Amino acid sequence: MFAEFRLPLWVVAVDFRKAFDTINHCSLWSAMLKQGVPRIYIHFLQKLYDGQNGQVQTDCQSKRFKIGRGVRQGDPI
Repeated sequence: MFAEFRLPLWVVAVDFRKAFDTINHCSLWSAMLKQGVPRIYIHFLQKLYDGQNGQVQTDCQSKRFKIGRGVRQGDPI
């Protein structure tokens, strides 16, 4: 704690760089519902994210895997 002008001053640093890479989709829908986002919008977003799969390409392709975390690259949600 620091004192400035005889008032307590607290400093907090939060690193949000990877915050959207790790968010669980179910948690996102739940948080949106709690914040009052209309169910129709949440349902629409769930459909966009439902059934996502990924593959890693190097000198060969990996097996497909289900994507259940993170938001799409450049996605404003």
